[in-house]
Amino acid sequence: MADMYRRQPQPPTNRRLTCHDVVHAGRSCVDFNVSVMRQALELSLKVHAGICSVQLLFRLKALIKRPLQTLLKLGATALRSTLFFSSSICAMSTLLCLVSSNKWIHASNVAKGSLPHSIALLLGVLVNLPVLIEKSSRRYELLLYTAPIAWHTALRQLQRMHLLPTTRHFSAVFFAGCMAVVMPAYELQPETLAPWTASLLRFLTK
Repeated sequence: MADMYRRQPQPPTNRRLTCHDVVHAGRSCVDFNVSVMRQALELSLKVHAGICSVQLLFRLKALIKRPLQTLLKLGATALRSTLFFSSSICAMSTLLCLVSSNKWIHASNVAKGSLPHSIALLLGVLVNLPVLIEKSSRRYELLLYTAPIAWHTALRQLQRMHLLPTTRHFSAVFFAGCMAVVMPAYELQPETLAPWTASLLRFLTK
């Protein structure tokens, strides 16, 4: 699917560039985005089918006792995740086409990868709204995965903008501050911790 986004040869002109120039030359936006959705569905189905196959290995007892119910539950989970992933990809592609055709946004910024921060933030929110398709527990797992990445990226951006000092041992200090919150919570209010975190701490401290 990445081949679809390879930058097309740009015409030697000073006119405002659009998605037809830099993303899908010779194709309409509708045709391109339908193709993106189809390929995203195919890729996501393959990925989540493999994940479900692995999950079956850990649910052999349930599969033997309730085969139909177990398979339907895993299938519904895979379908939900597939719809979330493919919808996010298609939403991103569609919004990029809409942005590049907007006369208030110079599309050369999109072509150069220098989209204004405010527009990029808005696109990030809109593109990821399909996460509401997922179950609440799955959304929490996605949050645990993406939050550290977003935090690290935000710190690096603030440092590059000279809004945050570059401290040599900042990560160590920050880690100590985080543990200063986690450890007292484990001793005084363990119910406020995530179950896996509490289990890990019990294993390490017993």
